[in-house]
Amino acid sequence: MDRAIFMDRDGTLIKLIENPTTKKMEPPRLPEQVEFCDYAIEFMKQFQDLGYKLYIISNQPDIAKRKQTAKQIFAVRDRFQEMIDEQKIIITRYYYCYHHPEGTHPSYKKKCNCRKPAPGFIFFAKEQDNLDLEHSWIVGDKLTDLECGKNAGINGVHIGDGITLRDAYKAISGGV
Repeated sequence: MDRAIFMDRDGTLIKLIENPTTKKMEPPRLPEQVEFCDYAIEFMKQFQDLGYKLYIISNQPDIAKRKQTAKQIFAVRDRFQEMIDEQKIIITRYYYCYHHPEGTHPSYKKKCNCRKPAPGFIFFAKEQDNLDLEHSWIVGDKLTDLECGKNAGINGVHIGDGITLRDAYKAISGGV
């Protein structure tokens, strides 16, 4: 069985940007705005070298909330994947949840088992790729990321409040 690192995307691996209207930090809305967070490349490469499978698990509710079109969301997604490929990082699977229970788009307004903190994507990955969840981790910038890991029975590291990806690497690799 393989060990895995499940990673949130926005605010964990790529930088959030300030919305000029609301002044809130939000995910990039244009492909040219996608920029890796400090240490993100090294973080992924080091765990790849240690034999972990890497996964992206990301809530992307902007289609459900009608803040962006599917075309816009997919353009950012595709740019992120291109940047990962350029770095020779192997992501085993990308899991994106486009649902939101309070959305206004009828196709995406629903409660699902793939939206974090639900562990659906982790359990799906376990089934597909024969993962050892006991020795796997989730890393993210929101408490829902950690709750998702807890709901799946895996450990988690919360990025933010002074905790960086470098700190997360040290915490996780210290147990390797």
